[in-house]
Amino acid sequence: MIDDVAVTTGPAARSVDVAGGSWLPMVAGGAIAGASIVGLDPDGWYPFSVAKWWLVVVAVLGVASAVAWSGGARASCAGFGRMHGALLVLVSVTTVSGFAALDGRTAWIGTPIRHLGVAAWWLFAVALCVGSAVARHRGDARQVQWGVVLAGAVLAAYAMWELVFGRPIDIDVSSDRLGGTYGSPAYLGAACCVLVPVAIGLAADRELSPTRRGVASAVGVGLVFATVGSGSRAAFVGLLATAVVVAVVRRGTIAAGVRRFAGWRVVGIVAAVVGVAGGVAVAVGRGVFERSAGFGTRFDEWGLALRAIAERPLLGAGPEGYRIAAFELVDDDYVRRFGERVMVDRAHSGVLDVAVASGLVAALLYAALMLAVGVTAVRLIGRGGASDVGLGAGLLAFAIGQQFVFPIAEIDPVFWLLVGVGAVRARAVRAETAEVEVEVTVVVDDGSPLVPEPMPRRQRVPSIVIAVVFGLGALAAAVVGVREVAADRLAQQAVTATDPEAAHDLAARAADLAPVDVRHRLLAAQVSAARGSLAGVDDALAAIERAVEISPRDPAVRIEQARVLALRAAVTGTDSDRSAARRAWADLVADAPSCARCHRGAGLAAAERGDVDAAEDSLVRARELGDPEATRLLPQFES
Repeated sequence: MIDDVAVTTGPAARSVDVAGGSWLPMVAGGAIAGASIVGLDPDGWYPFSVAKWWLVVVAVLGVASAVAWSGGARASCAGFGRMHGALLVLVSVTTVSGFAALDGRTAWIGTPIRHLGVAAWWLFAVALCVGSAVARHRGDARQVQWGVVLAGAVLAAYAMWELVFGRPIDIDVSSDRLGGTYGSPAYLGAACCVLVPVAIGLAADRELSPTRRGVASAVGVGLVFATVGSGSRAAFVGLLATAVVVAVVRRGTIAAGVRRFAGWRVVGIVAAVVGVAGGVAVAVGRGVFERSAGFGTRFDEWGLALRAIAERPLLGAGPEGYRIAAFELVDDDYVRRFGERVMVDRAHSGVLDVAVASGLVAALLYAALMLAVGVTAVRLIGRGGASDVGLGAGLLAFAIGQQFVFPIAEIDPVFWLLVGVGAVRARAVRAETAEVEVEVTVVVDDGSPLVPEPMPRRQRVPSIVIAVVFGLGALAAAVVGVREVAADRLAQQAVTATDPEAAHDLAARAADLAPVDVRHRLLAAQVSAARGSLAGVDDALAAIERAVEISPRDPAVRIEQARVLALRAAVTGTDSDRSAARRAWADLVADAPSCARCHRGAGLAAAERGDVDAAEDSLVRARELGDPEATRLLPQFES
């Protein structure tokens, strides 16, 4: 592995810019991290999800195209290692699990909010190869990190605004915890696991200019406050565990640094105390440590995930299939404790989440990958320079933290990009400790380096083909993304419209723009049924039927279908409609015996048929499961 320590063969030799490298590495880091951080749509129905995902897809594929066009495809193949192979095998197993998934189409493209389908895992693999291709020299690796930190500055600024002035984009949450540009404290914490150490590493790198170090320091401080304000326990565990690892592995360097700057000890101690006190004050003031349930809830979630794994150990429920498996596996105690406001769709543990989705073999591969990332990170921390230590610490913190959250489609591409960079740097650092290898720059009489020979045509053609394929993929993703964002905006207008007819038209247009998005079909059904007429109910059923075609076993789709069938039975009063509603609710109760909403629906359907005893029994069961609406309705039947 050749690093960027340069010698020359003539008197006109010039020093290497150790902070430099070509423009592409910084663009790669800034574009992919920037899409993940900056991507949001204030006018959208889901402002932190739809636009962000499609920007990430376009950024990864676009950067991959640029890397291949510049000849980086060869570098990526040359840097192909065990980690690349393991991720490729994991993605292949995930692809196979997509064929046996509980939710066929969604398994490939992901749900409209989570996006973690088979396509997302292939995107992770592309990001890893991009990171390996652009980090050919130490300066290139720094440039990637610098691009990531510049994007992190936007996240830090947004979080600080949110902390001081409140949320720039209002969302329906009861917590005061910071969500940043992700709208989610858990997502914000996960992003900060990567960004905080990388920013600190660049700030401590004495080979960088004072300006860059100052900017990195400011971004790091802002991101620390964002981390604390998020209250993400997964982020706390990841960063604190990584801090311990850095302190142990680099204890000699840390001690030497303290002795070297002995005059600054008091200032450093005071700054650390003030920083910790300020962060704790922010956390306590915003109630970030307060939870409606304790950390023990993770064990409940993991127990549910283990039951799902036991049901389908070989290939799992398929990507995005856990929401179907969990709906049918939750027990009475789980529903009573946590309610049904949020539908379970993640195991809140990286390895369990992969096992639930793609089986035990995939989980073992994922665990091996995370272990390999950990080894790479420790190698960088132990032997690298300051920026290498920051890079390794970021990878380690994210890998640890993800075991208490789950893979995140919008953030993991940044992680895998940096994993690719870290893998190249780790090999270079290991080579440096064994034998110093140098890059020879040949100079001509005028002192300027010779231009490298162009790539032979036979080697250039595959790179061009790969670049065109990725470029077309980025273009297609951009077109689809624009339509999805437009549909999301129409959906938001439909939600806030006061005129039922206008809301129906807006929802229908949104569904036409995003034909495979179940959310828009469900919204169209809800606004159609709200018109209160038989025609409106029939329009709602038509929308539901299209949603069933997309995701026939989706719990939300099935529940909405049963609800609309019950509305039609109430409007028409015919035996056939009443029987259809009864069957729909009965099927739900049979598949999910602990679904409180399903028992309540079955009770109301029985009441519509005039079967008061059956209605009361179903409502009693719903009340036992903690359904407040059933508790309100029961006295009417008991009297």
